[in-house]
Amino acid sequence: MLPTMNQLNGWKNAQVVRVGAIQLYFGLHDDCPTCRALIGFEVDGHARVVCDASEKRGGLAHTTTHRKHLQPDIRQWVTPAQFATAWLELTGIQGSCATSCSGPTCALPAIGFFAPSVSAKVVTLGDLFLCFSYDNNGCWPEMVAFQRAGQEPVVCDASNWPGKGHAARTRKHRLALADDKDWLAPVEFHRHWLQEDIRVCSSIALASRRTTNASK
Repeated sequence: MLPTMNQLNGWKNAQVVRVGAIQLYFGLHDDCPTCRALIGFEVDGHARVVCDASEKRGGLAHTTTHRKHLQPDIRQWVTPAQFATAWLELTGIQGSCATSCSGPTCALPAIGFFAPSVSAKVVTLGDLFLCFSYDNNGCWPEMVAFQRAGQEPVVCDASNWPGKGHAARTRKHRLALADDKDWLAPVEFHRHWLQEDIRVCSSIALASRRTTNASK
């Protein structure tokens, strides 16, 4: 199943991304640079983990409501360092270390843009990049491409789905990733994703077993 992106509780400035057994919760106000806008995550079979950014200022007020929605008991929120440690223990997904980042929080997923448009979002999950696109008419993002660091992006050709109007509006996002001659038909795109999905799920399953064994 392809990753999905939706609004969190109907808020336009909060998003939930589902990737296999993981749900990622993002607050679009970057109130916590240490957390890189990831305010919570959940791995199937484990408790939800929510980050406490109370020492930060700026956009914090905008996302406190989001955090309380995820975990009403603020005593259960964890520090940024604990949050990053929990991510590594539960997923086993290491971050691609950028020169501008150091420490355990480098491993955390991040959200940004892959084209000069707010409707072209990219989620960084370790060395895997998930590109979501939408057309500003109320349709929430669909994943149009994914890419492993150091490899060419795999882009889906949606020229006939769900309609030509929708495809025309998101065509510019796909062109920012690759020329249309390299786009794959949806069936082929899904087949390529299944290969990546196995790698992601295997990483989570291995980390989950290690965490369970360590707690015994």
